[in-house]
Amino acid sequence: MPKRIANLLFLIALAGIFWLFSFVLNEWLCETMPRHQVMQLPVMFFLGIGVGLRFVKGWVIPLSWSIAVLIIVMASFIFWMLPHSIDLAVISASFNRIMHLNMIVAGFLLVPVLHHSLFEIKI
Repeated sequence: MPKRIANLLFLIALAGIFWLFSFVLNEWLCETMPRHQVMQLPVMFFLGIGVGLRFVKGWVIPLSWSIAVLIIVMASFIFWMLPHSIDLAVISASFNRIMHLNMIVAGFLLVPVLHHSLFEIKI
């Protein structure tokens, strides 16, 4: 199978998983906090990691940018675990979609950072 078609099928599969967890199952997942935080957030994060593993093979990020991206990703996780923001994400569907996109971007950016960072930074 040509690489272009394989990449397209991969993106369609990821879009399907995103649609399933962000639109179809969203109401059920938002009924309780454990479902929202233990199921929905990690799925979105791992979708971003999947995209990163597939499309970010040649990126080399300098050390200073790697540390900055790690700090931004950790700040993103901390922000979404604040009671006010997680409650607002459960109440407002649009704010919840922003959280989903943020988690996908965080997972996507984490891949090149972990591929090319020093071992001491990965710890």
